Amino acid sequence: MTSDQIRGLLQEANAMPYGPSKVAAVEQAIRHADADGDDELRFMARMLATDSYEHGGEPAKAFVTFSWCLAEFDANPGRFDRSVDGHLRWQFKYVTNALPRFPQLPLARTFAVLDDMERRYRAGGHSLHAVYAQRWSVARHVGDVAAADRWFDRWSAAAPDENSDCAGCDPTGKVWHLRDRGRWEEAVALADPVLGGELTCVEQPKAILTALLLPYLRTGRLDHARVAHLRAYRSMRDDIGDLGGIAEHLDFCTVTGNAARGLEIVRRHVDWLDRAPSPFSAMGFAAAAARVLALAAEAGQGEVPVRRAGADVPVTELARSLAAQARELAARFDARNGTGHQGERIEGVLTAVKLLDLSLSASGAVAGSPGRSASAAAPVVPDGVDPMDLITQVEQSRRAGRGQEAAALFAVFEQRFGAADLDRAVAARLEDERGYRLAGVGDIEAGAKHWSTARELYRAVGDEPRAAQAAGALALAWCLMGRSEEGLAGLTQSAEYLAEHGEPRARAVSRLRLAHAYAVAQRLDESLAELARADVIAGETGVPSVLADVALLRAQLLAQADRLDEAREAALKARDLYRTLGDEDLARASLLLGELAPEGADEERLAAFEEAVQVASGEELVVALVARARAKRALDRAGDAVDDLVEALGLASAAGQLEQAALLRLELADAYFAAGRPLDAAEVAEEALPVLAAADVTPAVDQARYLLVGIYRQLDENDRALALLEVLAERLSGFDQLADAARMREEAGDLLYRVDRDAEAAARFGDAAAAFGAAEDRLGVARALRRRAVSWHWAQQPQRAREALAEADRAAAALPVELADEPPVVWERAMLGYDAARVLVGAGDLAEALERLAAGPDALRGIGAFGEAAATELLIGEVLLRLERPAEAESLLRQLVGGLPRDAAMLPNAAWLLAQAIQAQGRPDEAALLRDEYGLTE
Repeated sequence: MTSDQIRGLLQEANAMPYGPSKVAAVEQAIRHADADGDDELRFMARMLATDSYEHGGEPAKAFVTFSWCLAEFDANPGRFDRSVDGHLRWQFKYVTNALPRFPQLPLARTFAVLDDMERRYRAGGHSLHAVYAQRWSVARHVGDVAAADRWFDRWSAAAPDENSDCAGCDPTGKVWHLRDRGRWEEAVALADPVLGGELTCVEQPKAILTALLLPYLRTGRLDHARVAHLRAYRSMRDDIGDLGGIAEHLDFCTVTGNAARGLEIVRRHVDWLDRAPSPFSAMGFAAAAARVLALAAEAGQGEVPVRRAGADVPVTELARSLAAQARELAARFDARNGTGHQGERIEGVLTAVKLLDLSLSASGAVAGSPGRSASAAAPVVPDGVDPMDLITQVEQSRRAGRGQEAAALFAVFEQRFGAADLDRAVAARLEDERGYRLAGVGDIEAGAKHWSTARELYRAVGDEPRAAQAAGALALAWCLMGRSEEGLAGLTQSAEYLAEHGEPRARAVSRLRLAHAYAVAQRLDESLAELARADVIAGETGVPSVLADVALLRAQLLAQADRLDEAREAALKARDLYRTLGDEDLARASLLLGELAPEGADEERLAAFEEAVQVASGEELVVALVARARAKRALDRAGDAVDDLVEALGLASAAGQLEQAALLRLELADAYFAAGRPLDAAEVAEEALPVLAAADVTPAVDQARYLLVGIYRQLDENDRALALLEVLAERLSGFDQLADAARMREEAGDLLYRVDRDAEAAARFGDAAAAFGAAEDRLGVARALRRRAVSWHWAQQPQRAREALAEADRAAAALPVELADEPPVVWERAMLGYDAARVLVGAGDLAEALERLAAGPDALRGIGAFGEAAATELLIGEVLLRLERPAEAESLLRQLVGGLPRDAAMLPNAAWLLAQAIQAQGRPDEAALLRDEYGLTE
C-alpha cells in the first residue's frame, strides 16, 4: 500500500464512529505504516489508535501506543508542531485515568505518569487544572478522603484551559465528588447549567446524567431521575466502553425497585464481562448485576434462566458467581492500593436496598398488571333464597341491561345450585342463562349447546313459549356459526309461534333476532323490515329496552349502508333510551355515535367517547379508551391521549391479550412521540416490536420500525435509525413494494446527509436511484441522483460530484414531456439547477453556475415555493459577487432583503452579502450601517 493510500485509510478511519470497526481500521493502518517505514505515518496511526482505544472500550492497548508516541516526541521534538504537543497532553489524561483500573499495574506507575504529566504541563506554562482533576480521581479510587478533598479544592480553584475536560466532562467529575460527600443539592445545581448548554463531547450528556441519578433521587426530583436513566442508558447500551456506567444504572434499578428492568439490562450485557474494558468496570458491573439478580431471586425468579456464554444459568446461581467475581476483583484492587476502599464499596453495592419506588416504564403496564376494575361488587343474596327466585333475578338483570349485576348473581347461583339436582323448570332456566353467559364472551358454539338443552327442558315441562325463545336464541347462534339457512328457518318458526303465544317482549325480541340474522346474511332490506316490525311491537307494548336494542342495530346497519344521517338519528335514539334505562349498552351506543360524528365535529366525537368510557367495562372499556385517545389526538391533545392509552394497555395486559397489548404499545409510542416525549416513545415502541414480530403482525411490525426511525432521528440515535431503514428497505423489496423500498434508501441518505456523513449519503442516494428505477419512478430517480451529486460535493469529491451531476441531468431530461408543468417536476428541475450551481461553484465554474440558476426563481415562485426561490436568489447574489459584478448583486439582494420576513433564517446571510456588494462598489460607510442594522460583524 502506498503512502497516499495509507493516508486515505487514516482519513477514513478518523471519520468512523468509535467502536470495533474504527479500532480494526486503525490497526490495519498501523500495520501498513510499519511495512511502509514512513515514520510520520507510523506516528499518526498510533496517535489515532490511542484515541480509538480509549473511546472504543480497549484502554489497555492505549498504554502501548501512547508510550510509543511519547518516546518518539521526546526523541525528535523538532519534528512535531504544537498541535501534537497538545494532543499528547490530552492523551495523558486518558492514560492516568485508565491505569488505576488494572490491578496488575502497580499504583506507583500511575503516580509516575501523573508526575510526568504535571512536569510537562508546568514546563509548557499550562494550568494544572487537568492535573489536579486526575490526582483527585486517583485519590478517590484508593479511598483517600482527605487527599480527594484537597485535590478537589485545588481543581476547583485552578483556571481551566485548553487541556481541561469539556464543559460537560469537567463538571461530571465534580458531581461525583459532591455525590460522594452527600452534597446532593450542590451536585444538581452544578450540573443544571451544563445540561442547559450545548454538549458536543462523545461522553455527554450520558456521563453527567449517570452521575446525577442518585442526587436527583435524594433531592426528590424523581421525574428528572427517570428521564436521566432513560436518556443515559440508551446512549450507553451499544458501547462496551460504557460497561462501568451501565453498572451505575443497575444500581439505580436496585434503589428504585426496578429489579425486573435491571434483570433485562443484565441479560443484555452480561456477556460483555468476558471482554470488559478493564477489571475495574468488570468489578462494578458484576457487583451491580449480582444485586439485581439477588432481588429477582427474592421475587420468585431464582430459577429463571439467563443466557451466559452460550449456556442458560439460573438467576440465583449467576447472582452468586457474579458476587464472587466482584469480591475477588475488589480484593485484588485493595491489595494493590493498600486500602480496603474498593472492598467496602463493592459490599455496599451487593447489599444495597430500595430507597423508594419509581416506575421507569413509559407504558405504565406490564403483563399481568391490574387495570381498571370491571367487576361489580358481589350482590348480597340471602342464604335461604329459592333457586327459581334467584335465576329469575339473573334473567331480569340481564334483560334490563345490567350485565355485571347479572353476571355476579349468576356466579352466586352456580356456586350454590350449579351442581344440585334441580327441578326441571329451574334447570331449563339455568341452561338458558348458561347459553347467554357463554355467548356473551364469544363462545357461540358452547352457548348453542346450552340453548338446545334448555329448549328440550322447557318442552318437557310444557313451557312452549320459553322453548320457542330458546329455539330462537339457538337459531341465531346457528346463523352466527355460518348455518344461515337453517338458522333463518328456525328464527322464522320461533317468531311466528311467539307472535301468537308469546308475551310482548318475547314477540319483539323474536323479530329483533330475525333482523340480526338477516344482517349476518347481508340481507339489509329484510333486516331493516324486521327491525321496523320489532320497533312497532315494542312501542305498542311498552318495552323500552327492546326499543333501544332495535335502534342500535338499525344504526349499525344504516352506517354499513353509508346512510349516515339516518344512522346518527337511530344511534341518538338508542343512546337516549339506554341513558334512561341505565343500560350498560349505553357504551356501545355512545361509541357508535362518536364514530358517526360528522367530519370536523371533533368535540362532538370526543364527548360521545367520553360518555362511553364512563359506562363501559371489560373489552368494551379498552375500545372506548382507545377511541377517546384518538379523538384527543385529532384535537392535537396527544399528551392527554397518553393517559387513556396507558389505561387501555393496563387492561389488555391484565387480560393476557399480548398481541393487543403490543398493538396498544405501538399506538402509545406514537402518542408519546406526537406529545414531544421521544424517550418514552422509544421505550414503548421497543417493547412492542419483538412481540409484534413474534406474532408475525407484518404491517404493524413495519409501522413500529418506521416509527422508531423517526424517534431515533429525534434522539440523535442515527445508527439505530439507519439500521432500521436498511431492514425496511430489504423487507420491502418485493415487486409491489419497490417504491417503498426506494423511499427507505432515500431516507437513509437524507439522514446521513444531515449528520455530515456525506460520502455514505452519496452511496445511499445511489442505491435509492437504482431502487426508484426498478420501481419505474423516474422523478424519484432524478431526485436521488441530484442529491447524490450534492453529497459528493460536500464530501469534497469534486470529480464524483460532476459525474453524478451529469447523470442527474440525464435523468431530469428523461422526465415525460407531458409532466413538464406539473409542480413536482418544476420543483425538481429548479432544485437540480440550484444544487448543480453549488457543485459548479465548488469547482470554480462560476459562469456555468450562474447559467444553471437563472430560471430557478421564477419557476419556483410559479408553484408557490417562495422559500426555495429566495434561497436560489441568495446563491445568485453570491455567484455575482464572486464574478465581480457587485452592482447586479446589489440590485438582486436589495429586493431579496426587503422582501424577507425579519425572522427569516436566511436574512442575515442576505444582508451580509448585500453589505459586501455595497462595499465592493466603494461605499464602506453604507455597508457598515447595513451590518449594524442587522447585527453583523465584518
